[in-house]
Formats: sequence, C-alpha cells, structure tokens
Amino acid sequence: MIRGLSPSPGSWTILKNGDNEVRMKIIKANFYRNNLLDKKLRKIINSW
Repeated sequence: MIRGLSPSPGSWTILKNGDNEVRMKIIKANFYRNNLLDKKLRKIINSW
C-alpha cells in the first residue's frame, strides 16, 4: 500500500504513449529487482 496523509492515499502519475496520456492513481506497488537493469545503471553511473 502507498501511504500518505490523505484519507485515500495513493500516488498520481501520467502515462504517455505518443499523443495519448492516461492519468492513473497508484494504490499498491511492488518492487522487483532486475539484475540486467542494475548492470546498465551501474555502467551509466560509472561512466560519469
């Protein structure tokens, strides 16, 4: 659950696909570790 001070907590976001935009409220989210993405991010950070 996404927690906040509001009586109906959540996080608002806008997803864009070309000219289309969809506004969504995220109520629940999970974190998944992606090793391939981690390696790419480390490469970008280390190249600075």
